Amino acid sequence: MKELLTDKKFRFLLIVLVFVGIFEVLSILNIHFNKYIEFPLFAVISIIIGYSTLWSGIRNLLKFNFRSINTLMFIAVCGAFYLGQYPEGAIVIILFTLGEKLESFGVQKSKSALRSLIDDSPKTALIKGNEIKTPIDKVKVGEIIVIKPGDKIALDGKVLEGTSFVDESMITGEPIPVDKRGW
Repeated sequence: MKELLTDKKFRFLLIVLVFVGIFEVLSILNIHFNKYIEFPLFAVISIIIGYSTLWSGIRNLLKFNFRSINTLMFIAVCGAFYLGQYPEGAIVIILFTLGEKLESFGVQKSKSALRSLIDDSPKTALIKGNEIKTPIDKVKVGEIIVIKPGDKIALDGKVLEGTSFVDESMITGEPIPVDKRGW
């Protein structure tokens, strides 16, 4: 979350959201300012915040491509402005842009976590009866691998003998080690 708060665009979105939110609350309370003030103010905010979404929506609309969310957003904002609901039009595009930013952040975090999981996975395994570590792509199905205390488990399999607790937190997210026993 700290990375997200250091992002300038995200912070700007939050500030604008609070600013427009105040006008939205006033609008709900039926307190409006002059339309010659509201219209340009919220039009500029909507264009600055949602430029790429609105521009994409215009292009898609001209191509009669109604399958894009950007087209829907463009129509929603235009509809709100047509009805004189300027704060609502601005809040729609701000919330959509904020949602896109959060989605992008989530995808980046997921990619980073997967990359870390792959990078931390062992590249070799110790085959039973062989004291040399073998690259995991050379281990054949059915071969028995030896896992010593503190080792990371390189391949999927069954515990044939012995007892231990296995930290599966990198895969399952569970912080408590799981009891594994041989058959």
